[in-house]
Amino acid sequence: MLVLLPVAFLIVSALAILIIHWLRPEFIGSWLIAAVGAFLSWAVILFLRFRLPQQISLAVWQPVELFTSSPALVFDRVSWLYALSVATLAFAVILTATARGQYQTNVSAWAGSLILGGLGLLAVLAANPLTLVITWAALDLAELAIMLGSVEGEELGQRTVLAFAARVTGIFFILWAIISSRAQGVNLEFSSVPSGVGFFILLGAGLRLGVLPLHLPFPAEPRMRRGLGNILRLIPAASSLVILARLPEAVVPQAWMPYVMVLLVFTAVYGAAMWALATDELNGRPYWIISLAALALICVVRGDPGASAAWGTALLLSGGLLFLYSARDRRLGVIWLLGVWGFSGIPFSPVANGWRGLWAVPFSGLNLVFLVVLPLLLFGYIKHALLPGDPLFAMERWIQTIYPLGLLVLPVTHLAIAVSNWSRQVDPGIWWAGGVLSSLLTVATLWVWRMPDSRVQRILSDPSRKLLEPVFLPILNWITAFLGLEWLYRWLWAIFRLVGKLVSVITMVIEGDGGVLWALVFLALLISLIRVGANP
Repeated sequence: MLVLLPVAFLIVSALAILIIHWLRPEFIGSWLIAAVGAFLSWAVILFLRFRLPQQISLAVWQPVELFTSSPALVFDRVSWLYALSVATLAFAVILTATARGQYQTNVSAWAGSLILGGLGLLAVLAANPLTLVITWAALDLAELAIMLGSVEGEELGQRTVLAFAARVTGIFFILWAIISSRAQGVNLEFSSVPSGVGFFILLGAGLRLGVLPLHLPFPAEPRMRRGLGNILRLIPAASSLVILARLPEAVVPQAWMPYVMVLLVFTAVYGAAMWALATDELNGRPYWIISLAALALICVVRGDPGASAAWGTALLLSGGLLFLYSARDRRLGVIWLLGVWGFSGIPFSPVANGWRGLWAVPFSGLNLVFLVVLPLLLFGYIKHALLPGDPLFAMERWIQTIYPLGLLVLPVTHLAIAVSNWSRQVDPGIWWAGGVLSSLLTVATLWVWRMPDSRVQRILSDPSRKLLEPVFLPILNWITAFLGLEWLYRWLWAIFRLVGKLVSVITMVIEGDGGVLWALVFLALLISLIRVGANP
């Protein structure tokens, strides 16, 4: 039953603060209840590292001939990684909410973060595809309810529904994989994927990772984008990344691998470039997720699913640190530098082992592409971290203590993952690729960018930028619009409106004076079709 404790702490805390707020709106202890619940969930998951593996059956569905699997949760090395990351995100969001209090307290946002964190834990703890599909559906419905309750305007509401549809499509791909496995006489499990089925699982995970569409609509209000917005973006990604680390080797047919690799490499480079060019970390957040998720998928395609967990945890923890970094102070530089170390790839860092899943042996030309992706990610991370934010020193003394702890818990957890004995995490990796070259390239780029009198910076001054922007910006904007499926949305809405008008015309005709006559005509036509089908 220890497996259910972290989920219970988050859900019960959320319900408690909602009920108390409803009964006593003036109650000032809601944040403390949320913080205690999130801390207990995080602490229990940390403790369960010494009690692995554990499994619990939630129900036994009958008949067994129809339901060969029943809902169950498992705490093993893979699920522990992502469960700890999810609980850490929820804990950090609540702690750093103190610095966002200037935008007024919002109990519903805290409760929403805890509820989504609890549902995210259920998703990453899913022991089989059936449980995963159920938890995905619950997570999507909760996310849809929160988003529809917070967005304003018809256009944002439509985009929210379309994003929900993309995630539901990912669920259908997993269901198709389950059905295809049963057709082959095999019960689909994460550790045993029949031939030709693994690609559907990758498609389902890819849609869930938010690659299509690129953006989800978020209100411009800072509390929503920094706090609950992080949960809405990162928790669904965690529920998909955990699948990648569980898949067996060679899930993609050999004939498809070149095409899949080209698509994933393009996605990783595009996401990293857009992340580096973004105006700030929140506008660049979708591209951060896309690029890191593409690297995790490449590890699976190249036959090392275990290495994908290194990039997945970096996406959640290093990314979550920067996205929660709203109040800024020079003294906090050490904390975000720990976030840089978390995905830098230098020897013995958390993602050092991840390079084994990217670097092809024998040497391939695609290997050189990854030496461009990581420096772009590092450059963008440091660039965004150096931007100005809310002045921390102007806030109350207790906030100046709690807020840094909320940031620090993310790199500390990342360090705990690195030093644990999970899947060779403490490993120098391919040190000369992940560590030396990418770090040197990043330092050199930052040196050029920060020097006001640099000759390169003068070359990239306003006159040159006016010449370059008309060439590159339209290309990047076109790629963004294409991958964001805006063109597809327009076509779908046009078809939807056309069908709606057609139905309205038919309804008007049938409900008119000649409606009975038309009904008889349609009935005669239907009977004729049935007779033709029965007597071909």
